[in-house]
Amino acid sequence: TVTNNAGATVTSGYFYLSPWVTAFTSRARVGDTLTLSGRSFRAVSSVSFGSVVTTNLTVVSNTVMTVVVPPGAPLAAPLTLESPGGRFISVSNFVLMPRITGFSPSNGAVGTLVTLSGSGLSSVTQVTFGGIPATPVSVTATQVTVKVPFGAGTGPVTISGSFGSDESQTLYYAPPQLTAINPGLVKVGETLTVSGTNLLGASAVLFGTNRLPAKVFTVVDNRRITAQVPEGASSGWVWVVTPGGEAFGGPISVQGPVPVISGFSPALGAVGTDVRIVGVDLGLPATVRF
Repeated sequence: TVTNNAGATVTSGYFYLSPWVTAFTSRARVGDTLTLSGRSFRAVSSVSFGSVVTTNLTVVSNTVMTVVVPPGAPLAAPLTLESPGGRFISVSNFVLMPRITGFSPSNGAVGTLVTLSGSGLSSVTQVTFGGIPATPVSVTATQVTVKVPFGAGTGPVTISGSFGSDESQTLYYAPPQLTAINPGLVKVGETLTVSGTNLLGASAVLFGTNRLPAKVFTVVDNRRITAQVPEGASSGWVWVVTPGGEAFGGPISVQGPVPVISGFSPALGAVGTDVRIVGVDLGLPATVRF
């Protein structure tokens, strides 16, 4: 705008200053939104993470803007802002933190080779399965391969390295193991407790040689399941089925219902006389005493 004693004139075009960043979110993952503070942001058209350019940005005001971290961003690099007023390059680096987006397979025994996918994975030096660490076999920017370590447990997969850590949103399922079943003597309808490891995600609790499924069971945590003995269950092993496999424990003894005698005949006789007993729940196994 030019002003004199005759009035003022406003140019049809804009005058642009070079953008300047005074602060920004220095550590984030691909897909995260960074906030930049400074001045002369209104005309910024792009932001570069090293050599990776993105236009996925929002100018909130002339002093505040946001930008989404693009795929392919390097582990550490300065930010570059472009505008008609010039270019700004940050003195400090933006640091890309690792992110897990998935892994396969989702279960397996010790030694199983698991491939993790994600972004910013080049800095990963350790992978943890349910709290048990393992060293990667190979690492790239988007993939990590690692063997399941001895003692690995069911739980999230965690990656860590010099630029940060991340935890999977889904669980890795290790093979289950049963250590105890209490009580060992039960009746139909009673509840028993199955103890062990890697029990999360259990889809069935089975009873006896006929593997009769419990209609009611609760996975309390990774080490405990409660299950109600189903009608028709027989004595024998108890099985637990999880995404990581099957395990059995016991055996247990299932007591039948208490027999109720309503009558018998004849009421007397010599040794060897056949006696007919009637009542409820008189099936085998049963012992008759006189």
